[in-house]
Amino acid sequence: TRVRSGDMILVRLKIRAAKPCDYVLIEDPLPAGCRGAEQTDLPSWAWEYWWSNMDVRDDKVAVFIDRLPKGESVIEYKMRAHLPGKYGALPTNAYGMYEPEVRGGGEETQLEIRP
Repeated sequence: TRVRSGDMILVRLKIRAAKPCDYVLIEDPLPAGCRGAEQTDLPSWAWEYWWSNMDVRDDKVAVFIDRLPKGESVIEYKMRAHLPGKYGALPTNAYGMYEPEVRGGGEETQLEIRP
C-alpha cells in the first residue's frame, strides 16, 4: 500500500471467531512511520463501536472486547502516515485474556509512505 506523508488511513480488522469468546484482546502493531489517531482526532460518533475499550499506543492499537460473537466482526480505527519510507508492521494478534487456548493472528503488512 502506498500513501503520502500526512494522510489519514482507515485500518479495518476483520475477525473471524469459530465460537463466541469472552474477554478478548486484539493487538494491532503500527508501522514505524505511522501513529494511531487519538480520539480527539476523530469526531465523537466514530468511537461508538461494539467493543468495550481501545488503547492507542506509540507502537500498537489494543482493542478490548467483553464478548466476541461467533462469525465475522470488524474493528476500524484510523492512523496517520508521518515519516516517508518503506515499513512493515508485525501481524495482528488476538488473545483470550482468561483462556490461553484462545489465540489468533494475521499477516505482516507492508506500507510505503511517500513525501
